[in-house]
Amino acid sequence: MRSFLLFCFFSFALTACVGQDVKPLSTTEKPTPDWFLNPPSDTTRQLYGVGEGRTREEAVQAALVDIAAKLSVQVSATFQSRLQVTQSTYEYAERTSEKQIQSQVAKIQLRDYQVERAERLGYGKTVALVGLDRQALFEDLRRQQDAQMQTLQTAESAHQKDGALGQYVFYRRSLDALADFRQRLLILETLKRDFDTRPYSDFLQRFEQRTARLKAEMRLVVTADDDTKRLVGPLQSALSQAGFQIAKTTRPGEKAQIRLMAEVAQSQAYGFYIERMALNIQALSDGVQIGGHKLNLKGQATHSFEQARENLTVKFQQQLQSQGLNAVIGVSFLPAKGD
Repeated sequence: MRSFLLFCFFSFALTACVGQDVKPLSTTEKPTPDWFLNPPSDTTRQLYGVGEGRTREEAVQAALVDIAAKLSVQVSATFQSRLQVTQSTYEYAERTSEKQIQSQVAKIQLRDYQVERAERLGYGKTVALVGLDRQALFEDLRRQQDAQMQTLQTAESAHQKDGALGQYVFYRRSLDALADFRQRLLILETLKRDFDTRPYSDFLQRFEQRTARLKAEMRLVVTADDDTKRLVGPLQSALSQAGFQIAKTTRPGEKAQIRLMAEVAQSQAYGFYIERMALNIQALSDGVQIGGHKLNLKGQATHSFEQARENLTVKFQQQLQSQGLNAVIGVSFLPAKGD
């Protein structure tokens, strides 16, 4: 009897719920506000940007990207704007946009911005208007320039006693780090036309010239043990194609060396001849190791171990082509990709 009463109660409750009007979620979207379609024009004191996103935070990030795009001054076929967003005093936004005009905006730190307007138009759509003080941005970017320049000058002094290869690698890595420096310099010029950029451009030019001179004057020697001799040719070829001079022996006072060593094991299985190599690559400057990399290579063939070794050499060549010198050797010989 109790079970029957419970069944009747729940049946009545369900019927009552079905009988009530259920209001669907509204899909109506508010009209786009005029301040988004026609944002304020930039002034001598203020920059403005608008953006759209699923949330308020995303809309603000998009608006910061919009401001960053206006600060771009390098033109080419496509547009790339990269900013990374963190929840701190500085906001970074990480986005990539494409337009007909390319402006490369490095990881610009934007702060002291104001969210002038923000409005939720519908589910998953919010728009925002952001304002940024020109002078505050200018001073902040200049402080970043001064700090990076001071850091690199201090590091440069510490590397003056390094060998040629050690110095080259330092300057090469520094130029990769100075990609942001270049972009900030362009933006500083945009913000203030009468800004004297010579101390910064001279510093940048000096690093570029020093890198080029070291590369032109340096001669690399590739040495190998018995097991790795067949890999010397492909490595020398890759280095030559990258613009480096290769020598069989070093001149007096020159000690830029790449050393190849390996442990090799051979086996047979299922009709295959197999050779496995644990390759150790070391980059040395005046006898001091400044980088290196370890690779595990495998070659196999159906007729002989000699063919297996040839197959292993081909795979080493393929790694050089696909991964590049920096990754295979473990040293910054070439500019980092993507900068």
